[in-house]
Amino acid sequence: MAIRPYGTRPVLASKNRSPGYCIVCAAVATTEALFQLDGAVIIQRYCDKCLSDAKYVVSSR
Repeated sequence: MAIRPYGTRPVLASKNRSPGYCIVCAAVATTEALFQLDGAVIIQRYCDKCLSDAKYVVSSR
């Protein structure tokens, strides 16, 4: 099952920390996508190009 993000927010850059990288293509991340799961929020970073396909895949083990 794939879950779509319920919200997004920009990645905040700071002097002491890098903004991170897109989990799909490894470009510099610009947006964090928020996914709601059972009692937890998963945050994944995406670039602008990959954000439109953002989804979190829940495996059924």
